[in-house]
Amino acid sequence: MFTKQYNEMMRQADVIERRNHLESLIRRLKRLDIKLEMFGNAPWIYLDSVNGVKVTDKLHSDHKFTIAFRNNGTELTDIKEIFRVIRKCINTTKSGSYEDLEKLGRGRSKH
Repeated sequence: MFTKQYNEMMRQADVIERRNHLESLIRRLKRLDIKLEMFGNAPWIYLDSVNGVKVTDKLHSDHKFTIAFRNNGTELTDIKEIFRVIRKCINTTKSGSYEDLEKLGRGRSKH
C-alpha cells in the first residue's frame, strides 16, 4: 500500500517537473525580451514564431517545429535544436542579445 502511494507521488512529481521545463524556458527567454509564440495539436506543441519571425524549420513533424510533447506533463524535444532555431530567428531580427541567449543555452550564468 505504502509503495503504491509513494510511486504515485513520485509520478506526479515527475509530471510537474517536466511541465516546468517548458514554463521555465518561456520565463527565462521573456527576461531576455524574447517572445515565443506556440500552438498545440495534442500531443504536439509547435513553435510558431520567435519575436514575430515565423519558424520555417521542422522537427519531429512534417509541418512545423515541435518544441515539446504533452504526455503526462510537457517534455521538451531537443534543447539544442530549440536554441538553434531561436538563435536563427534572433539573428534575423537583430532584436535580441546573442550573448545572453548563448549563456542561457549553456545553462551558465555569471551573476
